[in-house]
Amino acid sequence: METIGSFLFWTSLYLTITAVVYALFVSKAGTPTQNRWFVIGGLSASLLFAGAGQFAGGLFPAVGSSGEAMWLPEVVVSASSGAYSGLENARHGLFEVVAARKGLVYIIAAVSILIFLRMLVSLIYLATRIRISRRVIIEGCTVLPVKKRIAPFSFFDCVFIPEELLSGPELKQIILHERAHILKWHSLDLIFLEALTVLFWFHPAIWYLRKDLKMQHEFEADRYVLDHQEDKISYQQLLLEVSFRGFSLPVTNPFNYPSLKKRIMMLNKTFGGSRKRALISMLIAIPMFGAALFIHSCNDEVSKEAVDAELEAAAQEAAYSSDVIFTVVENPPGFSGGEEARQLYLEENLRYPNSAREEGIQGTVFVSFVVRHNGAITDAEILRGLHPDIDKEVLRVVNKMPRWEPGTQRGEDVSVRFNMPVRFTLN
Repeated sequence: METIGSFLFWTSLYLTITAVVYALFVSKAGTPTQNRWFVIGGLSASLLFAGAGQFAGGLFPAVGSSGEAMWLPEVVVSASSGAYSGLENARHGLFEVVAARKGLVYIIAAVSILIFLRMLVSLIYLATRIRISRRVIIEGCTVLPVKKRIAPFSFFDCVFIPEELLSGPELKQIILHERAHILKWHSLDLIFLEALTVLFWFHPAIWYLRKDLKMQHEFEADRYVLDHQEDKISYQQLLLEVSFRGFSLPVTNPFNYPSLKKRIMMLNKTFGGSRKRALISMLIAIPMFGAALFIHSCNDEVSKEAVDAELEAAAQEAAYSSDVIFTVVENPPGFSGGEEARQLYLEENLRYPNSAREEGIQGTVFVSFVVRHNGAITDAEILRGLHPDIDKEVLRVVNKMPRWEPGTQRGEDVSVRFNMPVRFTLN
């Protein structure tokens, strides 16, 4: 749950960067093709950077942090306004954190399922129409005549056109327009956008970029038509005639996609030297993405997966001896009563220091300790502190932990080092 929430958060941040750079610097200077590729590249980079930061959380560790230890699950200590302490504080804080995070994820998932079902219905409808409809080859394009009075649209290599337009003089221009969508693989862009909308429907940047990308598709197709014919006036008249036809699926490129005014203005626009300015504007996104990735990699939420390989290598190098502190063993030590008992012990004994609470301090403390071969807890130290009183409280509770059941390696009791994150959060 924590990993999913973190991925959604950081992807949302990168999406925001993409939308801001695009809106302020790129959209007005770039050509339709440049704008299209910036949007697609920015969306793809958002996913890649979020994934890279998520699974490389230890790329820039704080000074003094150590990966040579086994990792324990995080413990959460929460406080609202000092009204809770001890077991009440832990239980109340745990309920608030779990309920809020799970509830938010469940809401996002529920709406995502509805949007996915909408996309799925659209794809099934199109697949069915493509399978059962009559096909006609016109100007090298596969045309599927439609009896309804709709706006022409394309989906991959199929063009849906009302039967009433098949004998009209505007057919050639419509075919040219839809051929541009086919040649430039615009349908693939839309499938990608719809998939992202399923995951990030709550983010305004997705809806903004989704709408503008469809517009750039139309700009590209309109320019394609003008490049293959000279009659600009007749094409603009065609746009006016078809502009009021309805019916549109989210995964298609309808011929009458609004806004008509912007499309006509783009038909009369000359770009000239703006291409170079657009490329320079796009470069602004690079340092912004880099800064966000650096912050992401320094995130306190250290990823266990990022250090698994290092832990395994350290375990292979460790010589078997009762005096050696192991980092990975065949049978790890365990808190008496199991993991739930460990969590309960820490929740009942950890206190949120009043000084830290009054100063609004919250965050994660990383503590290291050794479970000796006799189960005793020794060598407790703070790897990454948060506040003097918070650090002292964590050490106090860790040092007074009861003896653990010792870990074993090759049938012998051994000493094992653990790292444990303790997160202090204010409600």
